[in-house]
Amino acid sequence: MRPNNWLVNLLIAFVALFFLALILEIVFRLPQIVQKTGGNQPEFKKWQDYVSSHEFNSLGFRDREHSLDKPKGTYRILVLGDSIVYGQMVDYDKIFSVVLEQRLSQLGRLPVEVISMGHMGWNTAEQLQAFAEKGVKFDPDLVIVGFVLNDPQIKDNPVGDELQDPERPILPFLTVDKWLNQKSKLYSFVRFRYNRFLEKAGRKGDYTVWQRNLYQPDARNFKAFTAALAQIKELAMKQGSPVLLVSLNFYPNWEKESALVFQTAQGLGIPVLDPLPLFANFTLPELQVSPSDGHPNAKAHAIFAQAITDDILENIW
Repeated sequence: MRPNNWLVNLLIAFVALFFLALILEIVFRLPQIVQKTGGNQPEFKKWQDYVSSHEFNSLGFRDREHSLDKPKGTYRILVLGDSIVYGQMVDYDKIFSVVLEQRLSQLGRLPVEVISMGHMGWNTAEQLQAFAEKGVKFDPDLVIVGFVLNDPQIKDNPVGDELQDPERPILPFLTVDKWLNQKSKLYSFVRFRYNRFLEKAGRKGDYTVWQRNLYQPDARNFKAFTAALAQIKELAMKQGSPVLLVSLNFYPNWEKESALVFQTAQGLGIPVLDPLPLFANFTLPELQVSPSDGHPNAKAHAIFAQAITDDILENIW
């Protein structure tokens, strides 16, 4: 074979692969396909870009503006948490804190204001910091700590089992990999599946295993979690505000880990609400945002809101 024929054939192969990838990219952008895949990182980035531009208040939270001065006669609830309180991939008016305010207000007993201070990725120590620096200024009548399973993680120089194994790139060129992961729904889908394959093959740390390792009572991370929770309670008590820990977990088979958290909170004098039994008749796909995002969807948020409403009526009001 002549060298120039070899180059021509190679060029034809590259062109064919390019057009195949282009066709697949178009297919992966079809609404019915996005519904099945979740759209992966590009869909999340598009959503997050809109939210950060249109739905943040002056304090940097996904919430409306709130006056520091509490209106007379108003019952004010402050909600602390991470991406679930933030409402990842859920419309603003469907977030459980917004629905909670609506449901309590509709009862007509008194004006109700719910302030949301949720941020993606926060652990309990970061929630404490937000409460101490910003939350206490709103003089809440009730502080809700929205607990999720990764909250006991530690971010201050994590070592050993404290370290979460990050997602692996497909391409060795990290800048290109990141760009494609954010822009290409085909590439992001393949990358997501590639990492799940690595986990099943034992070539990458499994997220669930890492999360279960957070629940060692004598470990540094769990002690830090306990200390942060205790300080939230202490700050709230100085203002005469009760604290309620609400579990926002809707995944089964975490009874042992949840029990440890509930016992810890109750040992600090913090009552606990666990809405998990309310999810028993639903499958996970019915409650998740999408196949590529395990956060609770609007249906799950509505269940959280109803559970909190019922608990407030029964135990607080």
